[in-house]
Amino acid sequence: MEVEEYEIMFRMEEEHWWYMGLHRLVMQFLARGPRSGPLKILDAGCGTGKLMERFIACGHHVTGIDCHPEAMRFSCKRGVGPLVRGSVRDMPFRSDMFDMAVSLDVLYAMQPSEAIQALAEMRRVLKPGGDLILNLPAFEFLYSTHDVAVHTKHRYTRSEIRTALEYLGFSLELITYRNALLFLPAALVRIIKRYKSKAGHRVGSDLALPPPLVNKMLSTALSLENSLFGGGMSLPAGLSVFCLARKPMS
Repeated sequence: MEVEEYEIMFRMEEEHWWYMGLHRLVMQFLARGPRSGPLKILDAGCGTGKLMERFIACGHHVTGIDCHPEAMRFSCKRGVGPLVRGSVRDMPFRSDMFDMAVSLDVLYAMQPSEAIQALAEMRRVLKPGGDLILNLPAFEFLYSTHDVAVHTKHRYTRSEIRTALEYLGFSLELITYRNALLFLPAALVRIIKRYKSKAGHRVGSDLALPPPLVNKMLSTALSLENSLFGGGMSLPAGLSVFCLARKPMS
């Protein structure tokens, strides 16, 4: 990810509809989990730390790991921790340590073979019966200037993630596309941007705060979509793939 994107993320995570919808979905499944009391959670690729802040506010014990110094700087600015600077492909944690691992839009910045290594590490550090929550950008044909700015190596399909997780021995509780409402218009915009980039237009991410009314409408749309996932529904297309998986008890 370009350095300036971390500052944009830090500002946007507070109120941007995209972050709010994704974080609410994570917290929704966290609240439904079988365990009671504070959990030991790993934020694998913690970015600027907003999700860690939300976990801590709910009383959970959270450790964040990220390889980028700007991620560490902004997470420290939020006052969250403990924080570890390192790669999610080789984490300095003992096996069977965490109740849950969360990795939101991290593995796309690696080659698929490297992402498998990271998923294997997450499985290693999870306790038996521990949960893994993933979110990743969907569909290679949606690759655009946004992906250039955030250093996307690969956008995923649902079947690719399913195959990887089953290969590593996870059981799948839910795997679905999400952010379906904007799928068609966003696909059109990104295809246009891709051709503009070839003509020399500026490369940058899509992350910008829309007007308050639009932001609220989009946030409400994602909340409604989240309620469908709570009932176990899976959507056939969307801008992201969301997954809840579990490490077997033995």
